[in-house]
Amino acid sequence: MSTQHRDNTNLQTKLDRVKQRSQQDRGIVFNNLGHLIDLDMLRRCHHGLDGSKAVGIDGVYKYEYEQNLEGNLEQLLINIRKGSYHPKASRIVEIPKSDGSKRPLAIACHEDKIVQEATKRIVEAIYEPLFIECSHGFRPARGCDTALIALRQHLMKWECRAVLEIDLRKYFNTIPHEILIKMLEKKISDQRFLRLIIKLLKAPTMKPDGTETKNEIGSPQGSLCKALHKVLWFLQFWQTYTHTMLLIHGLRMKNLKDAQRRPLSSDTQTIW
Repeated sequence: MSTQHRDNTNLQTKLDRVKQRSQQDRGIVFNNLGHLIDLDMLRRCHHGLDGSKAVGIDGVYKYEYEQNLEGNLEQLLINIRKGSYHPKASRIVEIPKSDGSKRPLAIACHEDKIVQEATKRIVEAIYEPLFIECSHGFRPARGCDTALIALRQHLMKWECRAVLEIDLRKYFNTIPHEILIKMLEKKISDQRFLRLIIKLLKAPTMKPDGTETKNEIGSPQGSLCKALHKVLWFLQFWQTYTHTMLLIHGLRMKNLKDAQRRPLSSDTQTIW
């Protein structure tokens, strides 16, 4: 689906316009996002999902869902707009780790994956323009490979005495929902869209023994919503970190005014 501006310049999708507005006005708060989820978006999200992945508790594969694709998507859209959509429980599969422990992996039903993907695309359109160039996690066309390439380039360019690696233990399992929603409310005031996100956050899980549990904290790994969580939390962390570094750098620059534009010392470069 594309729309054309009145001045007949460019064709942009609705998500493109959201991204453009977010880029032009970093303080903007979006109050009407629900209309972005339409049949066209749901259809695109369905086609974008990998049909070879494991199925959820309903046992429905992608090819089975699309045998009545339009009817299924129309009913799904009605449920979302009426507020009667509720995600099914995600099936939990425990994957062995190298240290002997097990990592729980959530496998959602195909229809719930569609809604997760639609939500993720909207949130990405809002927050993607806010990230700085050196951020690579859970961003379109970026990942571990691009991060390692960028790291190598910076290490070769600047004198570096140390590299700091931070690993957040059980990150996805411990994210407080209330704090996450408050962070979202800084950019999103559409209550219907926020309620949809809350439903996805609190979607129940089903353990191998059949026990169903409502999710009150964090998000199981394997959920498409994890990208939403990590993007928002990293954005908050990075804003705090860079603000601190800018203060440090500013103090150092104040003391270096008499250097008459000499290159920064190696220890000043290191903090970047």
